[in-house]
Amino acid sequence: MDPPSTDDGHRAPEYAPTQLREDIRALIESHVPALVLTHGSSGEYGHPAHQLLHQRTAAAVDAADLRLETIPHVRAKVRALTCHRTQWTAFVGQ
Repeated sequence: MDPPSTDDGHRAPEYAPTQLREDIRALIESHVPALVLTHGSSGEYGHPAHQLLHQRTAAAVDAADLRLETIPHVRAKVRALTCHRTQWTAFVGQ
């Protein structure tokens, strides 16, 4: 399988999907973080490596049964987004 690429040539690295998911899961289980953050499903601006990391991290979190309900954290998310107002166009367009 060819890794996905964008018009400007960005590509995701070669990977074995199951192995990458298990590597991420092992990191999560060994470090026991309070929170796992990753890129958005769109890769922010469509970058294939960001999309890949999102997909495999989400799969690892699901495999480890760690997914949380995010609704209680909406206020904190809005505060964090407000701190990065100048970068919004990278996520939502002009």
